[in-house]
Amino acid sequence: MVGHFCRANPGLFWVVPKFGSYESRIVLDQGKTDINGPHQGAWVDTPSGESWFIHFQDRGAYGRIIHLQPMQWISDWPVIGADSDGNGRGEPVTSFRFPDIPGRYPVKKPQASDEFGQKWLGLQWQWNANPQPSWWSLSARPGVIRLFPGDLVSGNLWDMPNLLMQKFPAELFTATALFDPASLSEGNQAGLLAMGLDYACAAIRKNGVGWQIRVATCRNADQGTPETTEEETSAAPNRVHLRVSVTAGASCRFS
Repeated sequence: MVGHFCRANPGLFWVVPKFGSYESRIVLDQGKTDINGPHQGAWVDTPSGESWFIHFQDRGAYGRIIHLQPMQWISDWPVIGADSDGNGRGEPVTSFRFPDIPGRYPVKKPQASDEFGQKWLGLQWQWNANPQPSWWSLSARPGVIRLFPGDLVSGNLWDMPNLLMQKFPAELFTATALFDPASLSEGNQAGLLAMGLDYACAAIRKNGVGWQIRVATCRNADQGTPETTEEETSAAPNRVHLRVSVTAGASCRFS
């Protein structure tokens, strides 16, 4: 007898006997919780015989949040999370005891530094396409990354491959970057970007009259919608700090 979790219908578990009919049952759903999903889960069993279920929750702009849910077998069916009403359909829990596994395991945090103190980019960084070595250099000065411009593929940044990004590290946070625009060529720009189907950015660019700081937004970027300039001001060719403050609901304020 083989069990499968269904990707098309999250929370659905079906049992396929070697011979015979099919049976299905929903064993985990959102219920009254704020944990939508679950999505693309996996059953994990421990040496002591415990069962757990790992899955992710889609949080929109905040990415996919990983959850580990307790799981038990009742009448040959898995019940995941908390089944307070005993109907066989569990709901996700937000806290639970640690799995019964031998040894001690200190808390591990994912890499999240936005400093450039090493000779390579950490796993917290990602590009908008398969990276090319010609896009950046970390050899100029310690703590500094040099980014090389690319050609705009479409009317906005959606298809721009050389965007250096990180996932949002928290619901509320502030990110500040120091830019040195002295090496910008005519028509080039560099800046701070909150990227998605809709995006916003603050950038410094060089044009025929000098340097400018520009704030722009783009709705439905994946559909080729052009950017809209929200504000533009002249600037000196000096180092400039650009900042984005993110508040609840992934609302971004640039300065």
